Amino acid sequence: MKKSAVILGTASLALSGCFAPPEPIVLSDDSIEAARTCFVAQGMVLREGKSEGDAVSYTELAESMKYALAAAAQTEPFSTETVSAVLNGTSDIIDQVGQQDYTGAIADCDARFGTNEPVSLPEEDAQAVLSCLTLSAFLQGAAESQAAEFGDDGASVVALFERLEARMETDPDVLVLLIGSDGDDVMNSATQTAFSAGSPQEFINQCAARFPAE
Repeated sequence: MKKSAVILGTASLALSGCFAPPEPIVLSDDSIEAARTCFVAQGMVLREGKSEGDAVSYTELAESMKYALAAAAQTEPFSTETVSAVLNGTSDIIDQVGQQDYTGAIADCDARFGTNEPVSLPEEDAQAVLSCLTLSAFLQGAAESQAAEFGDDGASVVALFERLEARMETDPDVLVLLIGSDGDDVMNSATQTAFSAGSPQEFINQCAARFPAE
């Protein structure tokens, strides 16, 4: 998933030559193709005024991923591999999206994937622990070796993941949830819940507030 940060950096380069009045972006009926377009458009909005050499921030990475995560959550059978399917081919459409009204497309993207809805964690602590754990693990994977370069934001997600991992191994309610059902199904459901939240960064912020360091 490190490619997602590389793509965002490349988006800055695509913006440098845009002068003509942009045409509106029409999202594909295909969810994966639409999410791919929205990922690039969101990246361009976030990278406006920056050069390709400017480092991609953790917030930019997390915020740009929301459409890929939402598309995965809405695709059955659920699989995290859908995120990779969204990201594959993004490099091929950067120039095209950069010549269109990518800013105006964001409202359509939010409406299409429900990413502008209020974010809330599952009510039950055990389910919230697993959803927070899976999303923090996924974002770490997306950042990969760049976690250290993201500074405090990256470090806080790593710390959150470690806290939740320790809790998962000792919390009786979490253990009952995992043992009482198919463990893989439980984790997949928890991941799907987190992916469908709309804003991964807001979801992580709520996770950190609900399960703070002791």
